[in-house]
Amino acid sequence: MNNTVNLLNREYNINTKELDLEWKGMYYVPEDICYFTKLERLFLDNNDLGLGDAYDEEEGVFPDCFKNLKNLKELVLNSNKFSTFPEKLYKIPNLRYLYLKNNKIRKLPNDIGKLKNLKVIDLDGNGNELTPEGIPQSIKKLPKTVKIYYNNIIFNGGEHFYYYFNPVKRPNIRKRVSKNTELFNSAFSNTNKISQIPVKRRAYINIPSNVKNNGELRRLYNKKGLNSYMRGRETGRLHGNNFMSNNIKILNKRNVVNKNVYLRNIRHRLLNSSLTNFFDIVKQTKNNLPSNVSRNDVNDIVRKMKPKILNKIYNKLKNSPSNRRAGIMNSMKNKGFLNNNDIVNMKKKLSS
Repeated sequence: MNNTVNLLNREYNINTKELDLEWKGMYYVPEDICYFTKLERLFLDNNDLGLGDAYDEEEGVFPDCFKNLKNLKELVLNSNKFSTFPEKLYKIPNLRYLYLKNNKIRKLPNDIGKLKNLKVIDLDGNGNELTPEGIPQSIKKLPKTVKIYYNNIIFNGGEHFYYYFNPVKRPNIRKRVSKNTELFNSAFSNTNKISQIPVKRRAYINIPSNVKNNGELRRLYNKKGLNSYMRGRETGRLHGNNFMSNNIKILNKRNVVNKNVYLRNIRHRLLNSSLTNFFDIVKQTKNNLPSNVSRNDVNDIVRKMKPKILNKIYNKLKNSPSNRRAGIMNSMKNKGFLNNNDIVNMKKKLSS
């Protein structure tokens, strides 16, 4: 029985586990590759794979039977002409290591999230060809055990890689400074005074490690310092986090106040409001907060004011006819001032 196949004018044993087809000038992978069912490592670097119209676009670079190489664990496609990620690769069941260095890949396939068995995807040397539009959301399904190499950065999993290209987008959550936000001046020195960062230069790095889910910023920088740091760099790394220039954003809500004074004024305003207008004022206040005051801060004020609110309600009830008191308490409950326990206690207090 003949165990050899003539491939590119050379005889190869079909039982081989490693096949080196570098520098063969190939525009596409010949269909005879599918005879090598025991193949574990395939080297196809330094060819012309993916070069324009030099191959049949319907068939693509890889034959349909390529997916049948069920033992293939490592595929090296460095230094070819790929402009898009070869979609047929995600059908190879046991592929663990995929190398696509030094190509011109602009787009990853929508099904890339299915490559969960991979351990390494090497995309180094593709320069700035990849854009946010070319990174599908499905890549976030790749677990942290998958190492993705790009621009000399190692990304732990697809979500890390996705947010490198797509900064955090939470349009309904205001980015804000809190007492826990680290402040850095233009020389990247720590400062406790936000006044040392000019209003129009207050910048943050819009990635998950720097922006909390509630919009609170972990760090605020002077953009002048960030610009100086990024000069001549495609990517940066500060405080252990990787980012690009498009991750740097100016803090849109520019008014930063003395938080303690601001909250004290809110409390004073609510104390002097009528019960009728109370929640309208709370809602209006929450919709017009400076960047370093959160809605939770306002909620905390309301919670702490409850004893005074209950006292206001008690005085109103005490000065009202007894036949109207039940209606008033139900009205206060519907507006959120009272719960069932409050009503029971209020009745006891009125009857004593």
